[in-house]
Amino acid sequence: SDIHGYIRGTNELTGEATAYGFARVATYIKKRKKIDPNLILIENGDFLEGSMLANTLATHQDKWSIHPFIQLMNQLNYDSAVPGNHEFNYGINYLKKALKGLKAPYLAANIVLENGKTCWEAYQIVERKGIRIAIVGLVTSYVTRWEKVENIKGLRFLDPILTAKKWVPFIQETEQPDLIVLAYHGGLERDLVTGEATEYMTGENVGYRLATEIPGINGVITGHQHRTLAGAVN
Repeated sequence: SDIHGYIRGTNELTGEATAYGFARVATYIKKRKKIDPNLILIENGDFLEGSMLANTLATHQDKWSIHPFIQLMNQLNYDSAVPGNHEFNYGINYLKKALKGLKAPYLAANIVLENGKTCWEAYQIVERKGIRIAIVGLVTSYVTRWEKVENIKGLRFLDPILTAKKWVPFIQETEQPDLIVLAYHGGLERDLVTGEATEYMTGENVGYRLATEIPGINGVITGHQHRTLAGAVN
């Protein structure tokens, strides 16, 4: 989550080594896959925007037919990807052009067209060792609060909670998976241990609510807040 266009593990201005960057993520993933080739890899949003390189690629679209960042994702064989709020910063047409080269399914159950149909896939089924895992894509509905109207023209961003309550029972009935995981580009609004609010309850982040209010799910992957944490709740 939240690569934000930083590919190399170095500072774009100084060339000094950094602790972040997609190259470092790739090294980690390759090591993990040697240990466990059944690893499931999900890009959880805010990948295409944020760095000078990302901005250059956006302003020189004529220089590429397949987005270089997408090519990198394909090399690592991602199982799925979810949009973040910043994926729309360069406009929906730019995003659609970039995604043409993506080999993995793009998941966004709560982004729909004006006719109510999902703009991309709502979920996918990934199978490992005979275990069928449903991955449902969601993004913070606050995109409409931040983004330019022309950048998301024709799209509606639905409430993630209501969307999950709609799709999870449908997936349970039609797919009968062994596990259901919500891949949500949004954060946690409460402490995982105490349940106490960690921010103003605006609705920007509803990760805790997803974990506690959606029956039948087995996990929630969050992002957006640029935090490193893991825990169990509910």
